[in-house]
Amino acid sequence: MILARYINRQVLLPCSIILLILLLIFISAFLPKLLSDPMVAASGFFFLINVIALDIPYFLFELLPLSFFLALIIAVGRLYVDLEIHVIFACGISKGQIFKWLLIPTLIVFVGAALLALWVKPTAIQVRGEYINEHMANSSFDALVEKTFNSIGADNGIMYFERFDNRSKQYQQVFISKVGEHIIKSRFARIERAESMRFLTLYNGSIYRSLPGERKFSRTDFRTYSFKIEEQQLKASKGYNKLTSLQLLRSQDKKSIIEFNRRLSFAVMIIALLPIGMIFSQSQPRKSHFWKVIPAILVFFVYSSMVQAFYDAIESDILPFWLGSWFLHI
Repeated sequence: MILARYINRQVLLPCSIILLILLLIFISAFLPKLLSDPMVAASGFFFLINVIALDIPYFLFELLPLSFFLALIIAVGRLYVDLEIHVIFACGISKGQIFKWLLIPTLIVFVGAALLALWVKPTAIQVRGEYINEHMANSSFDALVEKTFNSIGADNGIMYFERFDNRSKQYQQVFISKVGEHIIKSRFARIERAESMRFLTLYNGSIYRSLPGERKFSRTDFRTYSFKIEEQQLKASKGYNKLTSLQLLRSQDKKSIIEFNRRLSFAVMIIALLPIGMIFSQSQPRKSHFWKVIPAILVFFVYSSMVQAFYDAIESDILPFWLGSWFLHI
């Protein structure tokens, strides 16, 4: 029906615009915090863009219900303000029929929210962690500064070099110290790769080792000397929000079920917001309905906070496990 398509378009288009605006606001607010991390600030523009792109599913997870709620109030409220709703009623169409029409965009947003909560967001969190770990491994030597004592690898080694030759990719006049083990001096060194591993190969130098129980060192000269670079890795996060929905269903423990229900309730919230949005959208003809946006936002945050608080209370054994927060959606 033409009228149904018109109303659905009036909801979905503002929802997309509001979601985009809120997403840009969130990214602009998140960017200074991200740049305050020295590792991120020194990693370059493309690394920053990739991290932000992997954070977008999380932002969408937070913003989609609010965007749909505001779009519903604005779209249906405009029908009241412009007297279009009275023409619709005069054609014999009831509020119940309009509610049925609005179920179509609601279900579209519901399906998108379910995919986002159950699949896209957990996958993006895992990929983000793996990407940062891989970047840290690849950039452990790339971020070294000449004429400075730099920490290298994961074994607390210290490296000093006079300069780095970009043409030959060599570190000149290298000094390496491993506490309690040995000291290495070399004329130059370079990084070499073998399969997925990296080695630091030193040329024309000497190794000084302390003799047990004596204040003397043994010296061993070499033409080439290589050792594997033990990459520094971030500790894997064990939070349940990092697990995929399939992993949560397979584990079948209490916290996994709570996390899965938490994700699912995010999508169910979209359907529960439909009748609330229709109530807030009603207004008098030729009177602005935008003033209702502020109390509607307050109601939304109270609603979402109560859902989150109930799941936190169940996880902390304050409330019984069987209670859940499903009655809040009703």
